[in-house]
Amino acid sequence: MPKLKKIKIISSNNVLLEDGYKYMPIQKKINSSEYRKLKKYVLKKIDLQKFSDPEIIIKALAWVSVQWEHDGINEPPKKSASYQILQNAAKGERYRCVEYGKVFSDLMRSLGYVSRGVRLQDINVAYGGVGMGHVAAEVWSNSLQKWIFVDPQFGVYVKHDNKFVNFHEMYQLKRNGKFNEISFIPGSVLKFSNIKKSKFIKEYKKFIENQFGYLATAYLFVDGKIVNLKLPLDGKDLPLTFQGLPCDGNVFTQDISDFYFSLNKTLIVFNYKENNRVSFMKLLRDKNIKTNKEYMENMPLFAAKPNYKLEFKNNMPWFDYYEVKIDAKLWKKIKGHLFDWTLKKGKNMIEVRGVNKAGLSGITTKIKFAYN
Repeated sequence: MPKLKKIKIISSNNVLLEDGYKYMPIQKKINSSEYRKLKKYVLKKIDLQKFSDPEIIIKALAWVSVQWEHDGINEPPKKSASYQILQNAAKGERYRCVEYGKVFSDLMRSLGYVSRGVRLQDINVAYGGVGMGHVAAEVWSNSLQKWIFVDPQFGVYVKHDNKFVNFHEMYQLKRNGKFNEISFIPGSVLKFSNIKKSKFIKEYKKFIENQFGYLATAYLFVDGKIVNLKLPLDGKDLPLTFQGLPCDGNVFTQDISDFYFSLNKTLIVFNYKENNRVSFMKLLRDKNIKTNKEYMENMPLFAAKPNYKLEFKNNMPWFDYYEVKIDAKLWKKIKGHLFDWTLKKGKNMIEVRGVNKAGLSGITTKIKFAYN
């Protein structure tokens, strides 16, 4: 009787994929004409591609924040592309926080990073006066595996205990009396030509502290309709107006996961090859197995052999292809979403990641096995 070999998972980060990315209005192709023109325009000014995540996010933030002086009223022509906004700004045009958020998020997307505009609103947003809302951004960081908050108008990013935070984490800190523990970090010294850095940070903290009424972002329904998904924070009502004006498309949620979900992950589904299966019922009859003791004694004859046809799935926007690494060797690009793999005796390891059309790798799924 052959010796029984058992398949055992030693460690794994292979988890079910979240599908929140499907509801983000980022369906524009990453190699679209608009993104290509924006990327070309910006990379002539600053070589962002020499930086990695999260440093590239901070460098892009600092650059965008100083491209024009803020004007809370002036809007660009309707449907202006971000590269056109930058070209106009270079000629002296000034724009709102909305345009800072748009240009920054579009720039990050053109480089392969998932970024979104977030609207921050005062608790009195429904019928308060002017200044009841502000537009900033959040970027998904693969290296940190989380959303991080940035404010492109002010060139500010945020940390707590030296860790990047998103806007909802800022709100939780504020609610727990820890707002003064938050570090608001300017990304560009050019913002301080006429104001001391300490005063700038003090004024920014005072400004942002009034924006914890509601958090909103664009949400894409399956029918293509884009609405304004809003999460009440300190705000208790469900406002359908903005500073007294009509505000279309408001949809409310109390579920934090509607806003904060993971991206760029790969799921490995383990399927055994068909030719790896024995005729179990025939074996039972041939061996006349009737008791559990007999079943256990004969298990080496029919125990699963680790010959797999793996199936890969992902939640990566702009997905292009998968890469696989076996036993810490080199990454190998594969075609399609299937991969044949057989465990060797002893320890085994597989790593899989998706790569998007900008050439950026996603989060690595790693599983370690023993076959003894």
